[in-house]
Amino acid sequence: MLDRQDQPAEPRASAPPTLQYADPSTAPPEGPLEPYNRTAETIGMIPTLRWSDNLMQAVAVAGGTALGVLVGYLLGGGSFAILGALIGLVLSTLVSGLALMLAGLARGRRRV
Repeated sequence: MLDRQDQPAEPRASAPPTLQYADPSTAPPEGPLEPYNRTAETIGMIPTLRWSDNLMQAVAVAGGTALGVLVGYLLGGGSFAILGALIGLVLSTLVSGLALMLAGLARGRRRV
């Protein structure tokens, strides 16, 4: 009978690669959500949970909606202000989402 020492070693599962930054000063601070955010930026199509990303999108959507209300009111009065708000809301959401997508790609490219 073969002794445990005579048996070939079982293959070990390799550890996932760690991400290195070309410039360590540009590395984001590690937190409990950082692995999720890294995965979201690598895979795409799922939102990151970064506070700065959410704040930027909230400000952009609020500003776009306010701008839509103003433009709608100036072009057609009170009833068009609601239509302008809806158009501003949709457009600013799409544009800020595109900006966040490009920012995530830029963050991913900084990693080596």
